[in-house]
Amino acid sequence: MNGKPRNVDQVYLDKVDDLVAMRQGALTPTTLRTRHFGAVAALWRLAGDLDLVATIDRHCPQPGNHAPSVGTYLVLAAINRVVSPRSKRGFAEWYETTALRRICGISPDQLSSQDFWQAMDRVPEAAPGAIMGEVAQKALAQLPLGDEVVAFECTSFFTWIDSGSSRPQMPRRGHNKAHRYDLRQVGLTLATTVHSEMPLFNHVYAGNSPDVTIFREAWPRLEERLQQLGLGAATAVYDTGNVSVVNQRQVDKSGISYVTSVPPSQHRELLAAPLASFQLAAHPRLSGIRYSAGQQMILRRQRLVVQTHSPTLASGQLAGLRQHLVRAQAALSELQAMLQRGSRRKPPDPETLRHEIDGIISAQHLRQVVTTKLEADAQNRPQLQFAVDEERVTHLVDHLFGRRLWITNHLEWEPERVILAARGQSEAEDAFRQLHAERAVAWSPMWHWTDQKIQVHGLYCVLGLMLVRLLQHRAAAVADTREPQSLIADLDEVTESPLIYPAAGGGRGRPRTAAVISETTPRQQSLLEATGALAIGP
Repeated sequence: MNGKPRNVDQVYLDKVDDLVAMRQGALTPTTLRTRHFGAVAALWRLAGDLDLVATIDRHCPQPGNHAPSVGTYLVLAAINRVVSPRSKRGFAEWYETTALRRICGISPDQLSSQDFWQAMDRVPEAAPGAIMGEVAQKALAQLPLGDEVVAFECTSFFTWIDSGSSRPQMPRRGHNKAHRYDLRQVGLTLATTVHSEMPLFNHVYAGNSPDVTIFREAWPRLEERLQQLGLGAATAVYDTGNVSVVNQRQVDKSGISYVTSVPPSQHRELLAAPLASFQLAAHPRLSGIRYSAGQQMILRRQRLVVQTHSPTLASGQLAGLRQHLVRAQAALSELQAMLQRGSRRKPPDPETLRHEIDGIISAQHLRQVVTTKLEADAQNRPQLQFAVDEERVTHLVDHLFGRRLWITNHLEWEPERVILAARGQSEAEDAFRQLHAERAVAWSPMWHWTDQKIQVHGLYCVLGLMLVRLLQHRAAAVADTREPQSLIADLDEVTESPLIYPAAGGGRGRPRTAAVISETTPRQQSLLEATGALAIGP
């Protein structure tokens, strides 16, 4: 070119002896253990796209002696929580079954539980929030559409931490949504975008803290995060468990737009509106939903109030009431028969009986529809009379079941837009379903018991959730809309096999190594290409 020789393309054909031997079939490769490649390679590449390792390392002091960085340990932990959750003691064993050793270049000897704990010790108290803020910024930059709605939700995770241990302060007994009141638990708040379901903010807190208190503590941090991410104009959605006069005043003062629900039972004047006055929603995502709307003074401020009615919700609530009624009637009938027989040696104390009856009709709405009466017979023994008020059941069906009240400071919004925004709350709940599941980011089991380690555990679990959401986004771009569990399981079936070729010429020289990926399905191939995993293939 221009009078000078220049290499345009060059292919290394290997040594002549090896080529001849391979042609003659003399070089037969031996295969080492097959390793899982697809899922870990895709997640590692996505972590690289978010610059996760470097971002974590900037906020944490690093170990010396050529040890892996803190960011490397936490990213590996996040990937493990997505693919196959293990304790830190069993991590190295799992690591050797994957292609991560070739990809990361880290020896399993450097992945003991002690190595992980030392790396986690290097995460300062303020680091998780700062890391999440930076990573969320990078994640949002990779999404094609901006989100107008951010959903906020709280949940709890029970632990197996000894109740007698006084060292950890965060795990405490409290209201547990899994009904494990016998175990200590920790709480997690999470804010996610609605369309992409990308986590933006998280906070780990003591397990005995009510949602309304945590919301008051977390709101200023969430407000700061939204401003940092350029989402100050977004609409926050949160449920009725976070609402109080004090909390709502704090939200109003922040100036952030919101949609939230309030308990219908606290606004009976609104429930008096007959269903015949409701309007049928036209939006295809709101099929069957009816609503009424108007401005109202709620929580000391003028707000747009949208009351909705869902036939599906109403039928479910009625079915639940009927189930409770059947059980209560059976228990009351048994108590009634026992009192009529006078089978107890000593007549029961009326106060004790009332307490027992209250327990029987303690389920939701039963006290409104079941009437009970204790009277003394001729022998001065208490007798029970009870009845079900079907008119009251009808009233609940007509004026409560299926109804929800939504309020917002978007006074100019159309009611259906409010309802659609309100449904964004389910997106945050979907993130918690992922964290509560056994695959695709499992919070439990958690093998840490100190407050600092629990905070770091929360960080890499949420980072794992971010990787899963980014994977879903890449999969959707190639028309693959499967659930995260299916995506991860499918990718994890793609393996790599290292091959060793003996040296040519009678065994002299160094063996040659190569590797091949297992045969892939069209879907697997598309996912590997969409995530960039093939770029780090063998």
